[in-house]
Amino acid sequence: MWGNFWSPCDPAKVVDEIEDYINRYQTSNFIFSDLTAVIKKSAIIGFCEEKNLDITWQLPTTRTESLDKDTL
Repeated sequence: MWGNFWSPCDPAKVVDEIEDYINRYQTSNFIFSDLTAVIKKSAIIGFCEEKNLDITWQLPTTRTESLDKDTL
């Protein structure tokens, strides 16, 4: 946690995991507790553009100073 190496998850793999949870647990709401979710903007935008899933999701721990129009 306190080391220097950080690597975002592949957006396609995250979406695959969400689809598995939808099928397995019939859920449609996902809460991501991740302070680093918007550090690499291409990753969060890639996640949003990966597939059109009928879900709601939140990032309640996002650092607001890292948000911009594209990310929102």
